[in-house]
Amino acid sequence: MKTYTIRRVTGRPDWSAIPSLPIDQIHKADTAPVRAWAQIAYDEDCFWVRLRAEEANIRKEETGPLASTWEDSCLEFFFSPVEGDCRYINIETNAGGSFYMGVGIGKPNLYRLIPRGTQYTFAPEVTFFEGGWEVSYCLPFPMIRCLFPSFAPKSGDILRANCYKCGDKTVEPHWLSWSRVDAQPLNFHLPEFFGTMIFE
Repeated sequence: MKTYTIRRVTGRPDWSAIPSLPIDQIHKADTAPVRAWAQIAYDEDCFWVRLRAEEANIRKEETGPLASTWEDSCLEFFFSPVEGDCRYINIETNAGGSFYMGVGIGKPNLYRLIPRGTQYTFAPEVTFFEGGWEVSYCLPFPMIRCLFPSFAPKSGDILRANCYKCGDKTVEPHWLSWSRVDAQPLNFHLPEFFGTMIFE
């Protein structure tokens, strides 16, 4: 089982000082020339997340609050906030900045979350570089506590999580994960395959 230490920071991270985790477990399409990484940090108020992909043929057609982001060039962060609670939150962002956020216990039982018009700001920022793209965002802990009231991470706590790169309808369809998903048919919505992240 893979592990990663979530660095504690004060405010927006210096990403050059945050370790990367490789999203390098290839599923189904082992010839797609796509590589991806994630960096995750936290402070007293939020998760800081940065996901990055090297990808030549970027697709970003899905838009709006009900976008099927996984059909495009997409980077994803799934996590179970509270030990003993089988629910997880999934955040799937495409290269156009559209995102899918859900909570549930599996793909058939997910509730879509649309955090708009609330006191909590969630606005993924997408940037492009030669040969790829990245998305970064701050995920407020109070937003998480609306669903998981006991969530209050501290040093030494464990988070079960996974990071993914996919593109179901891209020129070169691909499915990659940080922690290996050994399931047929392939399904990223299986918390039993999440890795272990430890709060610094």
